[in-house]
Amino acid sequence: MKVFYSSFLFLLFSASAFSQDLIYTSDGKSVPGKVTAITADKVTYSATGAQAGIELNKVLFVVNASGNYLVLNGAALEEQEKKDFLTAAAKPLPANVIIQKGGDVIAAESVSENDAELVYRQEGKDLRLKKTEAAALFRKNGTHQLYMSSELAVYPLRAAKPKMVSLLTTTASTAATAEPAPAKIVTDVVIKSSDLNVDMEMFSKKALEKTEEFSTYLQTITAVNTSRDKAMKSIDMACGLFLNEEARVEVSSTNSTVKNKYKIRDYLNRLQFRSGQYDKIIIEYAEINYASEFKKGTDGNYYGVVTFVQKFRGFVDGNVVYGDITKRNLTVVLRQYEKVVDGEAIANWDVFLADLGVVETKKL
Repeated sequence: MKVFYSSFLFLLFSASAFSQDLIYTSDGKSVPGKVTAITADKVTYSATGAQAGIELNKVLFVVNASGNYLVLNGAALEEQEKKDFLTAAAKPLPANVIIQKGGDVIAAESVSENDAELVYRQEGKDLRLKKTEAAALFRKNGTHQLYMSSELAVYPLRAAKPKMVSLLTTTASTAATAEPAPAKIVTDVVIKSSDLNVDMEMFSKKALEKTEEFSTYLQTITAVNTSRDKAMKSIDMACGLFLNEEARVEVSSTNSTVKNKYKIRDYLNRLQFRSGQYDKIIIEYAEINYASEFKKGTDGNYYGVVTFVQKFRGFVDGNVVYGDITKRNLTVVLRQYEKVVDGEAIANWDVFLADLGVVETKKL
């Protein structure tokens, strides 16, 4: 299984190593670099160690590495606005932000997408927005995506800016910073098909299928020749397999006894920004089995654990330069949701992935 990165600690770079801004211009291009100054006549930026400039009247808007943006096309900006933008890289967004075509703003705990919709989470509920109604998405991790041409996006971005500032100020002041406590498992309540009117054999199989689907996305994300756009789409699809984006992934290495945990999207983004120290990566898995029956949690969901063994090998010039075998456990969750059919709410069940842990890691 080209799946979970046990040698993940080798691949971590500081955020600044990859931080860059994007300058969207009137000819439809997006120019990467670090914006260093915005004056009355041009935008100055550094790229590959050299300074360059673009005439201000040719710039539509700029987006910095933390996901903050500034519309320059037809806008009269105060010096403080420019200063806030240039120094905002140290202030990541406190929420994921969807900007709609009309300029309305949605702050979301998490966002995933399929071919037609954005699926976002607010106050514990999953909501949907058609992509045709969206202008842009700005994520907490600093990445962003446009759903229309940059020239057309100017108008909703400009209309949304004051709403975004207000909304994010409120979100930042009320956001909880502590890691959420996992749902307590009521160990004496074991799920039975007769209790819930569900096909447990089907959902057990579906959980294993989602585990394998997750591994397929990770194979794409970690492949050396994967484009950034394809990797970002795979990250979105992988996150959509999880109960929410608070799910943690534990990582380990044979060179350290320390185990670190990362939220799922942070983990996947760090994988994408790998050091490139390997020419090829092979990750295989085996022995996928259930370690426990589904048991009820205090949140009303039902929890089970899948265990498996993964083998990681990193190659340089055709030779294995690092390898390990890791035993992992993956929490899977059975959750009920309502689906409206012909005006009637019908209860359905679906299975999601949750926290991914490390039992032990050994050298190959």
